[in-house]
Amino acid sequence: MDLCLAQLPGKDDKGSRQTKKLIENAKINYLSNQPPEIVRLILLKLEIKEVEGVCRISKYFKEKVCTDHFWLTFINKKWKDMNQSFIWAIENRHLLLIKILLKSGRLESEMIQTVLIIMNNRLNNVHFKLLKVLNDHILKESNRR
Repeated sequence: MDLCLAQLPGKDDKGSRQTKKLIENAKINYLSNQPPEIVRLILLKLEIKEVEGVCRISKYFKEKVCTDHFWLTFINKKWKDMNQSFIWAIENRHLLLIKILLKSGRLESEMIQTVLIIMNNRLNNVHFKLLKVLNDHILKESNRR
């Protein structure tokens, strides 16, 4: 589905907000009509901020495309070291990725505990939901042992 700017209503100026919004909506509509597997392959080529934006657009993207498995695949593609991705997710306060990484069981327990200690020392700069997720995870792990 190739769109020509001349086909879109609005100003002729390529830089106009209205035209850009129409183009973005057309791309989203196009992606929404593709099988989830195809959309995932496309998303794997984008930067994380763009992927986050697409995944938040609609229920379809959130539930059918941006699954936990997709995010783990994305993380594996972007970072070879899960601990590195965990640090990035914490620095960027990406709660969804943090939860997925914790559920995956691929993180070193020392890494989780170290991050928790650092975060407790910087409470004024920390997202409290993030702290709760980390604390809950450590409690679950200690109860299993």
